[in-house]
Amino acid sequence: MGNGIIAGSKCHWLVAGWVARNAVDAIIEHLDGPSAPQIADRLRVVHEYLGPMADLRDAPGEDLHALANAARLALRDIELRGAQGWRDPAFFPGYLAQFHDLVAQLDAAAAESQHGA
Repeated sequence: MGNGIIAGSKCHWLVAGWVARNAVDAIIEHLDGPSAPQIADRLRVVHEYLGPMADLRDAPGEDLHALANAARLALRDIELRGAQGWRDPAFFPGYLAQFHDLVAQLDAAAAESQHGA
C-alpha cells in the first residue's frame, strides 16, 4: 500500500509509503509564505499510517503554487546531495524519478489553478 498527494485534477501521485514520506518531509522544509503551516499540516497525513493521501484538491491556487515551488526547491536539493547518506543507494534513482513525476504533476495543478481550468 502506498501514500501520496492529490492536488487539483492534475495531480494524483500515489507511490510507495517511504517515497511519499521522504518527499513530504523534503517539501515541508522548503514551504514558505503565510499558508506554509497549513499546507505542511495537510501533507503530514502521509505519516499517519499506510494508505492516506494528502488531499489538497480544495486548496487555493496560491497554496498550489507554494507547494509546487517548495517541491521544485526540494528536488533541486535532493539532486545536489545525490544518494549520499542513503542506507541503500540503489533506491535513489527510483526515488528521484518519482519525485520528478510529483513536481511535474504539482506544476500542472498549479497552472490549472491559475487558468481556472
